[in-house]
Amino acid sequence: MKSRLLAITLMLSCFGADPVVADDDPRRFENEIRLFERRDQTNPPLAGPVLFTGSSSIVKWQSLSNDFAGQYVMNRGFGGSTWRDLNFYFARLVPKYRPRAVVVYEGDNDLAAGRSVKECLADFDEFRAHMRATLPGLPVAILSTKHSPVRQHLFALQNELNEGIRRRLLTEPNWIELDVASPLLDPAGAPRADLFEADQLHLNRAGYAVWAPVVRLWVEKFGGP
Repeated sequence: MKSRLLAITLMLSCFGADPVVADDDPRRFENEIRLFERRDQTNPPLAGPVLFTGSSSIVKWQSLSNDFAGQYVMNRGFGGSTWRDLNFYFARLVPKYRPRAVVVYEGDNDLAAGRSVKECLADFDEFRAHMRATLPGLPVAILSTKHSPVRQHLFALQNELNEGIRRRLLTEPNWIELDVASPLLDPAGAPRADLFEADQLHLNRAGYAVWAPVVRLWVEKFGGP
């Protein structure tokens, strides 16, 4: 089976096609990253955005510009990504834009893919190292991993991951974890179905309307005018 896959990969490479990659291989996002790069070549962006990146919760934030009116925001989310994927594409997604602040949402897909909290935190630590090496002192907001109806079996792990990140950020003076998980819950502590799309995983417009003021308060205070 492995030899067959290798043969297919080599054949596709000979014809200039993208190689076959595994479901957990960061290269599965190569086309999305190249699309960003082609857009940047066609319409070079100004430096200094508040850069939003991460998984589909960032990609689907279609109202981002309106929610942060008066702020220069840029969306560089790529759906289905994990901390490991973000680290792989870090140089092509973050420092190249010379952001004045960064907002990140990852962790949701990491746990859903079966990675342990320890593995997620190690990947998060790698992201911190990338930031220190390229953009030291930059304000960074980590959005807490949300609870969604379809992933109720992960609630305990999501809480553990959020707490682990929160503890690490005690040593990062310009970093903060923004709690965007709690506002999505009802008084009984269950995620409100009305804030999610039909798949009960992704936020709908009402869900983003809950997130927006929480993040905007930080952007206006730390991200600059």
